[in-house]
Amino acid sequence: MKLKLLTISLFSLTSVSSFFVPFSSNKALAGCNAIDVNVQVAIDDSPRGRQRNNVSQEFGENCKGTVGTTAVTRSTQVCKSSKCEQKRNNRQRVDGDPNRRTGVNTNNIGIKVDVPVHVKKPNTPKPPSFRR
Repeated sequence: MKLKLLTISLFSLTSVSSFFVPFSSNKALAGCNAIDVNVQVAIDDSPRGRQRNNVSQEFGENCKGTVGTTAVTRSTQVCKSSKCEQKRNNRQRVDGDPNRRTGVNTNNIGIKVDVPVHVKKPNTPKPPSFRR
């Protein structure tokens, strides 16, 4: 009987404690977030693609230790030609709010996603000649 009561008590304690753990644990904080996503698609005659993506991400002084802000940029370039050249320059500057200090030394997060896709156009076959 005591073993049964102990088992039920432990089961109850573990099932109830799972509800309290998320509320008592520390939350993750980040200073400022800069996210850049770029997709370049080139369909042309050349064997190699000419695609460039230059991104700079700068974080201001107020990002550390504050509730920061988030900047997200997205870009898509599609070229279908005999010769494609794609260039992209992007500058992200993010800063936090000095009036919203957290007291925690937070890190900034910079994410750069670049997806260059190059497809060489297939050679078009010549139509058959029916001449003799």
